[in-house]
Amino acid sequence: MGSVVALRPRAKEELTSSLGMLIALGSWAMMFGALFFTYAGVRSRAVTWPPPGVPHLPVALPALNTVVLLASSVAMSLGIRALSRGNRRAIVPALSVAAILGAVFLALQFVVWKDLWQKGL
Repeated sequence: MGSVVALRPRAKEELTSSLGMLIALGSWAMMFGALFFTYAGVRSRAVTWPPPGVPHLPVALPALNTVVLLASSVAMSLGIRALSRGNRRAIVPALSVAAILGAVFLALQFVVWKDLWQKGL
């Protein structure tokens, strides 16, 4: 009896893309780790934190922006899942919602950074 061999012509490409993603995520993790350690070092040497005269950072608008970004990711994931199940009609509304939420995210980012700039940060 002959054996069945599964052909995977893109196996090498899958390994390369997985390795590339792992390296990219590792570099982001190292960058954020360095930022957090730098922040901890600066904060541990400060007599008072935050330094006097520094305006408080906004919380509500960035929190809302995080929710918008997560909702955009959920819409995109639902569209990709529907497409993988063969439902081609569901991808257009999902991509539309994701794009609109992405535009809202960018607009909110502009508002937050403009406010920080005006406060001197």
